[in-house]
Amino acid sequence: MIHVDYIKEVFTPGEGARTFVSGRSSAWLYSFKALATEYILETPFYDTMPALHSTAVQVNAKLDELIPNGADADEFFTKCEALWQEMALASSGGEVATTYSDPWVGQVVLYLLAKEITQHHHDGYEARR
Repeated sequence: MIHVDYIKEVFTPGEGARTFVSGRSSAWLYSFKALATEYILETPFYDTMPALHSTAVQVNAKLDELIPNGADADEFFTKCEALWQEMALASSGGEVATTYSDPWVGQVVLYLLAKEITQHHHDGYEARR
């Protein structure tokens, strides 16, 4: 289960999320994409069949759309903002994304990014390249 309220909490207050992401290099984005891919395809989610080959292709296509190779941090954050708005609208209407669907993959990306932002904030790190 993706914690939508946690994502909203991290992305709502001002420019903190934008500042964190804008300081990231394309190498960091590549590593983050690899983390998201591994998390989505290797984690056994409660009451869900493991990802099949067709599911993996769909997940990888969505991740490639969100974080293309050589992606720019600002472009990635713009996509994250759009995902956040879609997620907030859907959750306010009581919608729940189906595991491995495009909206769910977007929520997982936002959740993992929120965890990164929170971890760096608590550790006292500045956004760095």
